[in-house]
Amino acid sequence: SLALAAQGQLFTWGRAEGGQLGIAEHRVKAHMEGRCLQDTVVCEPLRVIFGGPQSEAFPRAAEEDSEAGSAFDADEGDADANSKVCMEQLEDACTDEHNLLQIRQVSGGDVHSCALDVSGQAWSWGWGEFGQLGLGFSAASYQLGTGGANSKRLIPQAITAAHFEGMQLKAVACGGAFTAAVAEAASASTPGYSGNIFLWGANEVGQCALPPKKPVEVQAPKKTRALANAVIHSVACGGAHAVAVDMAGRVWSWGSAQYGQLGCSSPPRVFSPPPAVDSREADGGVMAQYQPAIVQSVSRLTIMKAACGLHHSLVVSEVLTESSQQHSGSRTGGSTTQPRRDAALAPREVPKSRKGGGAVNASNAGVASDCESLEGQEATGNG
Repeated sequence: SLALAAQGQLFTWGRAEGGQLGIAEHRVKAHMEGRCLQDTVVCEPLRVIFGGPQSEAFPRAAEEDSEAGSAFDADEGDADANSKVCMEQLEDACTDEHNLLQIRQVSGGDVHSCALDVSGQAWSWGWGEFGQLGLGFSAASYQLGTGGANSKRLIPQAITAAHFEGMQLKAVACGGAFTAAVAEAASASTPGYSGNIFLWGANEVGQCALPPKKPVEVQAPKKTRALANAVIHSVACGGAHAVAVDMAGRVWSWGSAQYGQLGCSSPPRVFSPPPAVDSREADGGVMAQYQPAIVQSVSRLTIMKAACGLHHSLVVSEVLTESSQQHSGSRTGGSTTQPRRDAALAPREVPKSRKGGGAVNASNAGVASDCESLEGQEATGNG
């Protein structure tokens, strides 16, 4: 788990053997010894240190972590007093010259993490055996049998800014074993605009928007040429797929389609764990789609944000006012259609709880070109 404080401090906790917490090894060991833990875990939030030699700057801080608890700890007898003391210790640590870097956004993958600081510098840490750290290496970079251990980075490492072609980053997202970054697109209106999203890491099913296994791994951030003319606003990553939203409110998806998570492809007839095979199976179902494609079934909605789970996706549409709904209805002739029951693979709007004052149905949803029709009803009720 990762938690970002309003002041820009990052705290992490949980399983730590892959380095995904960004906590120096001596701090993790001190935490374990102080609490008699057998597994390599951190059971309460610890501060992640950026930009400083952690092995020298914070040896005593690690011991204090194990003796006095973290900033979120409290003794049963005097919780408030202990919390105040711990917070004072944390504030003292924050004044260290190596501990002034502020983080503005963070994301976690299976066994790696990535963050952006307030200057736009990207940082990564954890297991990088598939190139997901973007530091120019993967397990294949090392001698056979040693790649797994050598591709681990226990503390945050700065990703070379030159990989982002001089563009200012505004968001990062971690997938299972790959990573995405969205840059500011100030020059999007100029001729020759070539996109603002970067991808790196595992590419066995095209999650880096490149042909599956060509290459198998992308070891450093690479701009996605397939979205050269789209201005991406945000991106979300799942286990092996990604969903992006552009400035026009359109949704793009690519990567694994094993469970219908792309919203615009026909998956295999038999669902099974994704095998390490080519992108199309003999049964006619599409296993993967490496070229980003617009999810047509929600093309008439203005999408604000997307989110991805391991094998599923969600999008949130713009909240329409009464006037905008009337305008939208006039464009479509005011016609609406109930979603078909067999359109299970295309995105469906989640009904609002009746507790909130009535269910809300999909409003003016579009008709998919390669999926089933998903047009919805006008919004009803006082929700």
